[in-house]
Amino acid sequence: MANGQRPAKQLDLAQRRARVVAYFAERPTATERDAARDLDLTKSTVHNDIKAARDGTIGRAANDYVTAMVQRNEAIIGAFMPFVLRRGSVPHAHAVLTADRRTAELLGLDAAKKIQQTLDVNVRQIAEGVAADTGTTYETALAEVEAVLAEARR
Repeated sequence: MANGQRPAKQLDLAQRRARVVAYFAERPTATERDAARDLDLTKSTVHNDIKAARDGTIGRAANDYVTAMVQRNEAIIGAFMPFVLRRGSVPHAHAVLTADRRTAELLGLDAAKKIQQTLDVNVRQIAEGVAADTGTTYETALAEVEAVLAEARR
């Protein structure tokens, strides 16, 4: 090439794609045919490089969104779990379950199975806390907690 750079054909995949993206950044009205001619590539190679760059950008944005939402849900769970465990707060338990379910959905996990596995152990503790705070029997508190769980699973 005239500017002393290696031809795009001789670059590794990432470098070539970066060169194609840079080409269009410098020449926004250029066509794929123009880029293929100027970079000494086939039109299909230019097209595939542009598609990969777009897919990568969209994929990174989606991953960033999922990461942010999972961190948000973890913050909710971390903030509300002490109220659930110490006080048996049913509204806080509902919020924890909802955040856990949303996290599982974001990560593509089977939310119902994950919630069931985690909560089987904690349901008794939550019911004990509700009974102690409200002065009701353990059985009544357990029924109330299970009702909230059933609603959260829907």
